[in-house]
Amino acid sequence: PGGRDDMKIKGRPYIIFSPGMRSGTACVGGSGVGVEIIAGHWWMGDPVEFIGRDFLIRREDILVACWYQARYGSRVWRKRWADWLAIESANGADGLLWAGKYEECPLPPQRAIIGLTSPQLWML
Repeated sequence: PGGRDDMKIKGRPYIIFSPGMRSGTACVGGSGVGVEIIAGHWWMGDPVEFIGRDFLIRREDILVACWYQARYGSRVWRKRWADWLAIESANGADGLLWAGKYEECPLPPQRAIIGLTSPQLWML
């Protein structure tokens, strides 16, 4: 009992690192899609429905990928979503994620929502 197989059975999203999958970069388990790719689509303003359809993942997979990037991603990702991560962590989102209550956790802001223009896009 325990480990990755239990998460698959329960349908819970998880992050996996495997040298044979995308050269060992962090991926959403079961999809083979890199968390940075998923987070990038969300950041650029793609709706959950489009990302889910294109990569065959669910909202909770998108949330976990974004959460991972906000916490462990490059400095650019950590800076983009630092406020979101701090606010949601203070509101107990870490515990909600561990408990599998994904619908109670909001997704991070998207570029379009915070009003960045093209030249400013990758400055954050």
